[in-house]
Amino acid sequence: MNQNYDARSKNKLMSAFDKTQSWFKPNLDESYGKEFADQALREARLEYERLIPEIPFIGGSKVHMTEDLMESVRILAYLLVLKRHKKTLDVCKTILHRSMEIRMAKYPRLILKLGEWRAFSKPFGGYLQAQLYRTETLAEGAPKCNPRLKKGATTQWR
Repeated sequence: MNQNYDARSKNKLMSAFDKTQSWFKPNLDESYGKEFADQALREARLEYERLIPEIPFIGGSKVHMTEDLMESVRILAYLLVLKRHKKTLDVCKTILHRSMEIRMAKYPRLILKLGEWRAFSKPFGGYLQAQLYRTETLAEGAPKCNPRLKKGATTQWR
């Protein structure tokens, strides 16, 4: 296990993962039935547990983007399970989109609007750049982050 994620941290990470099941379960139930949904949720939980040691430590709660990284890994666990069950990229995209709608529906519109404003403000952009630099210096041996794809590059579903 990653030395920065001890047993106590793992329990906390697994608890955070369990909360995400309420986002995915309604869509999986509706689309594929309760039996498939329950099986996929169990498999996704095991997949997330398997992924924990591979999560890079980028500074913990001191780095703003840590929770984004953790949420991305939780979502990755669901996507890997859906892919294993031969669900297409379009199906995965639809399930993920609907799940995020469920997640975001829990927040009042004003809070979402304030979050949107903050995320695209110049001061916050500068703050994120400083956090990126700090993250790169903390992640030993990690490749430097380049958030832009080179011209003509594409992402692929592998």
